[in-house]
Amino acid sequence: MPESTPASRFNRFAGTTSYILLLGFIAYFLLTPAIICLTNVKDPALRGPGIPKIAGDIFTNLSPKYEAWCRMRVAKAAGAEVDREDISGTEWPVFGSYFYLLAVENMQKEWEDGDYKGAEPKRYAAGAIKAATELILDPSHGNWVKEHWGKDYLTKENAFYRMLQIGAITVYTKLTDDKSKIPELKKMTKLLAESIDKSKYGLIDDYPNQCYPADVLTAIAMIKRSGELTGDDYSKFIERSKRGFSGKLLDNLGLPPYGCSADSGDIFDIGRGCGNSYVNIFAPEIYPQKNKEWYDIYVKHFWQDKNWGAGFREFPKEMKDREWYYDVDSGPVVCGYGFAASAFGIAAARINGRFDQAWPMSAEALVSSWPLASGTLLGPRILSNAADAPFLGEACMLFILTTQPYDKIPILKGGHIPGYFYVIFSAYFIAALWLGIPVLRDFRYLMQGRKHFSTHWLQGVIWSAGLLAIAINFYTNTNNLVIFVVAFLLMLVFPRTVLSKKNNKGSSSAADKYNAK
Repeated sequence: MPESTPASRFNRFAGTTSYILLLGFIAYFLLTPAIICLTNVKDPALRGPGIPKIAGDIFTNLSPKYEAWCRMRVAKAAGAEVDREDISGTEWPVFGSYFYLLAVENMQKEWEDGDYKGAEPKRYAAGAIKAATELILDPSHGNWVKEHWGKDYLTKENAFYRMLQIGAITVYTKLTDDKSKIPELKKMTKLLAESIDKSKYGLIDDYPNQCYPADVLTAIAMIKRSGELTGDDYSKFIERSKRGFSGKLLDNLGLPPYGCSADSGDIFDIGRGCGNSYVNIFAPEIYPQKNKEWYDIYVKHFWQDKNWGAGFREFPKEMKDREWYYDVDSGPVVCGYGFAASAFGIAAARINGRFDQAWPMSAEALVSSWPLASGTLLGPRILSNAADAPFLGEACMLFILTTQPYDKIPILKGGHIPGYFYVIFSAYFIAALWLGIPVLRDFRYLMQGRKHFSTHWLQGVIWSAGLLAIAINFYTNTNNLVIFVVAFLLMLVFPRTVLSKKNNKGSSSAADKYNAK
């Protein structure tokens, strides 16, 4: 064995600590997620109405982080620094905040009905509710639509952003004792309803010459919710608004198109999964009969169950040339399955009472989300915009899993756990064994004297630098994932182990004695 020096003793301490950290890393990031998936996949609230346990964990973990993040963004006026063409940097911060608020509203209703047993959502998340609303209303976070529409951006078209603001204020007012925003809400709602009502076809643009009917439909749903809160009757407006989703304004399957011209009514992109899953979440409350027709058509042409995987396609089954695709709205399309179509498809299936479809997709979403013991969903966190919207994925998942069947809609249970779930579930264990067995083997060699840690002082310094970087990252609340990963890898790599040699007196080392046997 090498001569004992301060450097060698420190390296031995650092190296042993690294082995323990690596085993902890494997347990936390691979074994624990597998156990979480296994214990949650048959949750009755995934297979039927209710708040799944995993949703409660996400909510408890996400709310304080979301509050801090929103306050930081608003204080820095971070929205003003993002280029208007950067869709994830402009839309995702406000979109995620909108879904977070809707999720808290869902949970509060279940808590009041006695079906959610955790802390009262509107009390626990009071700070996050206020912070998320302030972010959506923050002028800097509307800077990109102001650049598109000019100074009249809150009164002219701009369906997507105005819908988010009305939805946010409505939820905020319902969940808090603050009624001060009601006059503003009434005015905003009236103006948006007039914009839609006075348009040629009952459709308005999100951005100049960019009309997405799913956003207009959601805007109509938010107008209805606002009116119910303020006492304003928009029933006649809602009845007239059906013209925007009838006749030539539907695609050849009879579904709302992904995109069209608000001026001519011409369709420039047929109905797609990411749009129709979204439509079928909000349509039940404004167009119950149309929604039933649309959902049946959607299932007929977009639902795909191949045993190994179940979910909604991004494009109809008839379009065989679109099995693989990607854009910022759809996300990855793999073997026809749409990432966004199936994710929001869970909420669409739940609100339409189709738990025979929601459960298989929920199982896939659960195992893909890489759930941690803290309540963090590492998969959605990684896929979100780390710079401008790090919590978008988790906020959306919280909304999706807390969505409940709409009033009086029949509930159909059943379904199966797709093969995909078992593949990814097994991958957690295989990865744990692949990483863990070499670690345990090397640790045994160290105990037997067959290996020892490098005695070079520089390796101990590198290990210490990694530890210091992690400590500063957390202490300053930077929470930079790149810094953490790089620093953690340095701590795992250094100090290196080397094979032990014969000592200077010619006696055999433990490794030689072991080999001699």
